[in-house]
Amino acid sequence: MREVVTRTNDGLRDDTESLASVRGMTALGPAQELWIRGVAWSTRRIVAQLRGDRRMAEVLEDIEKGRLAIVRRLADRGPVLTEDAWEALLAERDGDVIAWWIALLGTDSHELHFSQVRRALLENRELLRHTMSIANDAKKMDEMEELIRNKQPGALQE
Repeated sequence: MREVVTRTNDGLRDDTESLASVRGMTALGPAQELWIRGVAWSTRRIVAQLRGDRRMAEVLEDIEKGRLAIVRRLADRGPVLTEDAWEALLAERDGDVIAWWIALLGTDSHELHFSQVRRALLENRELLRHTMSIANDAKKMDEMEELIRNKQPGALQE
């Protein structure tokens, strides 16, 4: 993904580390927005796969089971979340948000920028909602699909 962002923005890099604290989606830079679109694209696909798996569909249909799966994953492999993020997790009642968190946490990537975007989505509900709305925007997902399809060999290593 890093190579797609770099190639698309002619080397312009926005700080993915600061995404967790972004307030107001108009504050996103072009590379940050591209990272968000890329993660929206991949997470949307993972959520669809999870919903197609009978065992995981059962977890996703039950908020408490979903939360428990998230807590177990976080306890086993992180990332470490703020107290506010934990409170939000424990209070969450939206099954779609729970499904997204499960999908995000199930994506193993040691790529720095992806890890920072994932953490931001776990920490910043406004950013998560923005990302989920992008995932539901067929035009933006088609554009992302085209970017990925036309990538250079090895460009989307996550």
